[in-house]
Amino acid sequence: MKRWAQKVLDRHQTLLFNPTLDSCIDQDHPVRLFDEILSQRNWSDWNSRYVGQRGQPPIPPQVMASVILYGLSMGIRSSRRLEWACHNALDYIWLAQGRKIDHSTFCHFRTKFETELKGTFRQIGRLALRIGLTRLNQVLFDGTRIKAHSNRDGATASAIESRIAELDQQIEKMFSEANDADQKETDLFGASVSPNRLPAKLGQLEKRRALLKKAQEVAEQTDRNRQARSDSSKKPAHVSVTDPDSRVMPNKEGGFAPNYTPVVAVDAEAGLILDADVINSSDEAVCVEGMLDRIQDDYGQPPEQAAADAKFSTGAVLSELDRRGVEAYMPVKTGVKTQDNPAVRADPTQAVAPADWSKLPRSPQNKTLARECFIYDAQTDCYYCPLGKKLDHYRNSIRKKTGVGVRLRHYRGVGCANCPLAGDCIKGNNAHRTICRDAYEDLRDQSRARTQTPLGRKLSKRRLSYTEGVFGLIKSCMGLRQFLLRGLEKVRTEWLWACTAYNLKRLVSEIINIRRSLAALSA
Repeated sequence: MKRWAQKVLDRHQTLLFNPTLDSCIDQDHPVRLFDEILSQRNWSDWNSRYVGQRGQPPIPPQVMASVILYGLSMGIRSSRRLEWACHNALDYIWLAQGRKIDHSTFCHFRTKFETELKGTFRQIGRLALRIGLTRLNQVLFDGTRIKAHSNRDGATASAIESRIAELDQQIEKMFSEANDADQKETDLFGASVSPNRLPAKLGQLEKRRALLKKAQEVAEQTDRNRQARSDSSKKPAHVSVTDPDSRVMPNKEGGFAPNYTPVVAVDAEAGLILDADVINSSDEAVCVEGMLDRIQDDYGQPPEQAAADAKFSTGAVLSELDRRGVEAYMPVKTGVKTQDNPAVRADPTQAVAPADWSKLPRSPQNKTLARECFIYDAQTDCYYCPLGKKLDHYRNSIRKKTGVGVRLRHYRGVGCANCPLAGDCIKGNNAHRTICRDAYEDLRDQSRARTQTPLGRKLSKRRLSYTEGVFGLIKSCMGLRQFLLRGLEKVRTEWLWACTAYNLKRLVSEIINIRRSLAALSA
């Protein structure tokens, strides 16, 4: 018996029958199914972008997109790594059919076909719907943070203005030297360059100035927005100079840095991404309406239920879901622990037992009784306090805190000063306890109640599993913890590439499992 396993093929052995490229890839290799799915797509819209016959024949866009998407699914984002794979990895060589694609070709291609990529993303989703992997009954919304391709330090509007002034001085100095000293033209422009062209350094300074000017405009606009909001910080805003579209926000890992906020809508049945977007703020809820529109357009039907965390349960989102006939399963964030709240009772006209007064939830801001201690009765349009006393409606108002007028109804108690809970209920020198109710409160109550149902708890578990699974796979397996591109539109395209690759990876895995199950049944 020989000690070591024998080599299968001698490096210097001449073969009588050379193996084909196709024979080097196993029949059950995932790259084959990857190519099979993408080959079913109509690539005419991609092909139509190539016009004219100048230069070398271009590489087919189907090949380019396939290599990029397959690379993302295997954790390769770098264009240079893709170039290496097309030269050395058999599965990439098979997918590219032996083409040696340069990294610069990958870089240019990734930012050129945003509209066509959306079409490919849509067709993959429709394929999943057609074969029954997605049902579109329930949609899960969630967002995350991914770092921008920018240095950590930002700058205020005044600091950027100082930098622009310094650049203006440098540019003016260079022009002065070029105009006043003819004998320096050779040193300034170079012997082989026409003096009618700007020097390379001056062109770089002009680009730098334009970037700083954009960052200054963003910083000034952010400062104006902060001044308009009474609850926001009055400190000057810090913005990224290298990527002004990004915003300084908390990192998922801690600390602050320029970030973007990707948001996804995930099917609750198979975990595939139905729609994706990127914003440069922390307000993830603003994406919901646009996502619902695109889901309706792409798949021809709206979802029946929508689940998300408390960041999405704004009045505007709940109102939009209600208008579309979509049931919302979203918790409402109040900052108050309401578990085992003794104020929630069958008959709110009856007082809470004195022994349970200490269990009544308190406001984290002023430690008084939270509004969750007051039960609303829709039939009589009033609130009941923990002692069973009524707070009747006494006036209306309009709130314009967010720039949109929201109707408010105010309720006030009577004889509150003599109540045994007055010290825990009334703030300052007020003689009455008041409760404010906006136009969206009924929708919040309905959404809050749905989350406590069996379906609500099921969707909550799936949301944690599926949406966090999407972000976990894209960040960990695909390596997308920081964007490679700069600017909101390019970042959106980069995120769409990642989401398309994720869906393809999930689709390939599901189809492989289906085929194995069918093979086992027929065996």
